[in-house]
Amino acid sequence: MPSYKVTFTGPTRREERIGKCPTCGKRVKRSRVFEMTVSPFNRNRDTGLPKTWDEVARNVDTEAEAWVPNFEHWTCTESRA
Repeated sequence: MPSYKVTFTGPTRREERIGKCPTCGKRVKRSRVFEMTVSPFNRNRDTGLPKTWDEVARNVDTEAEAWVPNFEHWTCTESRA
């Protein structure tokens, strides 16, 4: 039996936030890529049907807009501990 690989793609969105470290007060930039696949396994809870590209893109946008990063530097966190 031959084996094969299926790769699903989907919308991505890169978000960047700039803030100040609460410990030292210096400027901090954080970025993150949000992504979700459009596949037969990514289904709507209401209908049970697979989500369309636009539905998945709206979910990615909602998740990206709700993101609140931690602006504290790693070294500042260690120095407080």
